[in-house]
Amino acid sequence: DVLSLSAVNQTFLRKVSPRVQRLCVLHPNELHVIPARRYYSVNSIYVYCLVQFDDEEEDCLTLEPDAVIRLVPFLERFPNLEYAFVGGMCDVSHDYASWEVDGRDLDLRYGPSECITDGHEVMFLGLVRAVCGAYLSGSLPQNATLDGIISGSQWRQFCCDYEHIGNGSYCNTCMQVCRSYPLHTLLAMTRKGQPKESMYYGNICVSDKTRFEIMSRRRGGTELLASPLSLATLLEYTCNERIEDKEEGTIFAKTFPEDVLTKMRLLCQDYGCDAKKLTRQEIIDCMFSHFSDTTAEKRYIMQDIFIYLKSLGLDIHEEDWVVIDESRIGSSFCFNAFGLF
Repeated sequence: DVLSLSAVNQTFLRKVSPRVQRLCVLHPNELHVIPARRYYSVNSIYVYCLVQFDDEEEDCLTLEPDAVIRLVPFLERFPNLEYAFVGGMCDVSHDYASWEVDGRDLDLRYGPSECITDGHEVMFLGLVRAVCGAYLSGSLPQNATLDGIISGSQWRQFCCDYEHIGNGSYCNTCMQVCRSYPLHTLLAMTRKGQPKESMYYGNICVSDKTRFEIMSRRRGGTELLASPLSLATLLEYTCNERIEDKEEGTIFAKTFPEDVLTKMRLLCQDYGCDAKKLTRQEIIDCMFSHFSDTTAEKRYIMQDIFIYLKSLGLDIHEEDWVVIDESRIGSSFCFNAFGLF
């Protein structure tokens, strides 16, 4: 309605449009470039028409073809774009509506295993390539995060189907992702085939080492990889291991997926990231950023993780943590901020 109104109302166009900073799109027909270009101050867009629940199949998603082909030209019209969510909106009557992310009902994201639209994998692969082209050509700002395509987060959307993983060769699409996607998004991505306990699974076939090498050759890549802020970002991908401790009963100890630890090591050893520049409090804040227990009287951490972080040069001290060794564990299981492994 806002987009349509701006096309016919001169007062709205001149006085209101420049002040709009956030747009929500609920129907593919609203992904129209002509009225969109009047909103040059918009920095965040929420596209809720790419996927939706199927009316007949429970817990199955459909991918909207019109939204797929309209999305990139629409997003390219916003030169100040910083963030765009691309997916669907959960029906409040659905069971998923009881889940909340950041205090709001769960957003729907495309998932290859849940989608039943004919040819959806080919359509979504085309969308991934279109986004790569938009980043490479400069029509999408390099600091713009697209959540719902390849997010570099706990959500799995695009899944590379390249079968020759591990032999040193990679598919063209994944290589284009590494050459085009924002550096901060690439930092958190992980490789297809990583263990299931990885909190954000594997999307692309390119190894962490090769991806970091490509990033280092891009503008600003070397500086990002050497920055303590990159290490701080990876520290946020912690997990809680629920432990039946022989001394204290049920406790939750901090741990990390193996692939996150590998990336930390690469940053410190190969790219000169100085872990000592992160303060003790900054380390604690990062490791508790996705959990509500930031003010807990006791902070538990697995002994092997504590030793590993210490070896990287992080300013982590036993006075701040209760270190749990394996001899104290009766039973345990891991979960991250978004659910069980």
